[in-house]
This record gives sequence, C-alpha cells and structure tokens, in this order.
Amino acid sequence: MAFSFDDMIEKTRLLLGSPRANAPDDQATLNALCSHVRTLLRHRRATGNPWNLNDLIVQVIPNTDTFIINAADFGQPLAVITYDPSNPVWVPRYVKIFEPQNLVLDIPALPNQWASYAYIPFDASNCTAQRVAFYWRDNVAYIQFWPLPQLVAQYKVRYLQNANNVNAQSLATSPLPEEDTDLVCTRAAITLLSTTDWMSPETESGRSYNAEKRKDLGMTLANDERLFSEMFNAAVRITTGPRTYQRWNPTVG
Repeated sequence: MAFSFDDMIEKTRLLLGSPRANAPDDQATLNALCSHVRTLLRHRRATGNPWNLNDLIVQVIPNTDTFIINAADFGQPLAVITYDPSNPVWVPRYVKIFEPQNLVLDIPALPNQWASYAYIPFDASNCTAQRVAFYWRDNVAYIQFWPLPQLVAQYKVRYLQNANNVNAQSLATSPLPEEDTDLVCTRAAITLLSTTDWMSPETESGRSYNAEKRKDLGMTLANDERLFSEMFNAAVRITTGPRTYQRWNPTVG
C-alpha cells in the first residue's frame, strides 16, 4: 500500500499520541512532512545513486555552445549521451563531464570552428561534442559543450531529480516509497512536538500534563528516528558505480 500525504498526516498524528484537534493542525503537519520529504530526497540525490532518475533531450544548434536546462525537476547530472534515434546506424556514446573551469584543459590546439570537424564521431551522428560542463547561474541550470557545435544535434542528459516539486503535489500523491515513510513521519512528529497539546493549556494541570507528555514522547521518538535513519543510510550506501563527483577518469573510455 502506498502512503499518500493524507495517510502520512494521520500517521504523524498517531505517532504524537492522537493530540487535540488543531494542536498541531493539518497545515502545520503537512508543512513538516513536506520539509522532511524534501530533506530525504536531497539526501538520496547527494549519494550519487540513481534515485528518482529522469532524462531530457538538449537540442544543439550551430555556433552556440551554452544552453539552458529547461527541466523544472533538474537536480544532479549523471551522464550525457549522444542521441540520434532517427539514424539507423547510430551508436550512442558518452560525453565526458568536466567542471566548467576545466572544460578547455589540455585540449588540442585547434580553433573552435575546426574542432568539430577534426574529431569524427564514431557513432555516425552529428554529435561532435567531446566534453560538457554543467553550472548554475541565477538559479538557472546551464550545459556547455566543447568544441563549438557546427551541426544540429541532440544529446540526452540523464540526471537525478530535485525535490522542488514536493509542495506542488496533491494530498493523494505518494511522494516516497512506503518503507521511508516511517522516518519522515517520525521526524515530522519530533518537529511538531513542541507545539502539540493533549490537554487544554489553559489550566496548570493541562500545561503540566502536556510538558510531561512531550518529554516522554521526545525520548521514544528520538530512539525510533535513530533506528529508521540507520536503515535509510544503509540503503543509500549501496554502490552503483562511479559517482558524479568523479568528473573524468582517464582509465575509463
């Protein structure tokens, strides 16, 4: 069974011991859940493992080397692949990813307009790029190619999705695998604990009860959170090959 945001709100309130209505309210609970879902998605993306993978096609035109990445969910680039599905003899190849400052490091001494013709691609496509670099400017992602393209071509960019779409999802959406909802709901419950009431805070006895309840729940929730975090970290440590921070490996390719 998939857990939607609605299900996670109910689960979080159960972890809080079924508090009074609006203490916390659904809006505060949803806000805490969204924050921790984003944190978990960003944690996964930072591991370099292929969680929440997506592709986009970059259309290259002659005499332009830099293009905007227009995918709203673009997060962390993993690979750039030549792309020409209309060509019956096309063979895909990887284009090496460099840091922007190293894009022209140790390149042959050729003018830019010659370089695209000097390197004849073996993949039978118009994709003459030998290197690419990604960078962000004013919160917009860009991709830069070397050498300067002289032909119309396409490249497939494989990337990890960001977590920006969480707040735009419906309450019926299941934002995470079910096994990760325990960690998110527990963290959300800890976040909301200081504003949670079980008895009316207008009386001294009510305030005293709420304080003791928060203290008890704080201990049990913290212990559960450590256990769930260990399981989550163990899952994301699974190795899947070279990480994206290894921009260029001279022993491969």
